[in-house]
Amino acid sequence: MVRVTVPATSANMGSGYDSIGIALELYNVIDLAENDHIDISDKNGQYVPQDESNLIYQCAKRVYDECGKPLSGLTIVEDCAIPQTRGLGSSSACTVAGIMGANMLLGEPLDRNAVIDLAATIEGHPDNSTPAILGGFCVALLENGHVHHVRVPVHGAIDFVVFIPDFQLSTEKARAALPAMVSHKDAVYNLSRNVFCRYNKKGLLASRLHLLAHFTLAQFSDSICNKNIQYKSDHQ
Repeated sequence: MVRVTVPATSANMGSGYDSIGIALELYNVIDLAENDHIDISDKNGQYVPQDESNLIYQCAKRVYDECGKPLSGLTIVEDCAIPQTRGLGSSSACTVAGIMGANMLLGEPLDRNAVIDLAATIEGHPDNSTPAILGGFCVALLENGHVHHVRVPVHGAIDFVVFIPDFQLSTEKARAALPAMVSHKDAVYNLSRNVFCRYNKKGLLASRLHLLAHFTLAQFSDSICNKNIQYKSDHQ
């Protein structure tokens, strides 16, 4: 049996929509072992799919298929602290757990870059899956099946606070709220702040691509942002 520990992630950070994410100190711990049938359980008694529809199993099976190895079944024991559909990368964590666990069971035929590429290909969001694998603060781009990425260590003096809503919000619903097209002015606004944040982190907080649309789905979000800005102003 192998054990995989995968962190929560916060992606779409500020102006870095679909490109910037960070790993957080909140973890899913997954145990995996080969079996002649599928045996999936959760240590905390939470509901998890217990058949081939389980995302961890599907991603583990994908690794076996990619490596040309048969898989009769798996024992998967989940201990998940990352809440589902709350914007903390729960699906990315499951995707990464399945890939890394299967890779370990097979003797690690996939190197780190291959794991990163496969996770992003399956997940579709490299700004979630890449920091879930590498940790830290990551800028990631998926192009032609390959992830180009830069990892920046996070200073130990920085603390992160997450606001977990008491309702679910799926990625599909959040993306459906976005406009199909954006103006040239808004595109330049985000692009310039993405470049600027390399030299001054204030640029990271602003976005015209997704924040306003997402505020309509979680009406308290703008209030939280305003209070955060006020807090920073009061403590500079």
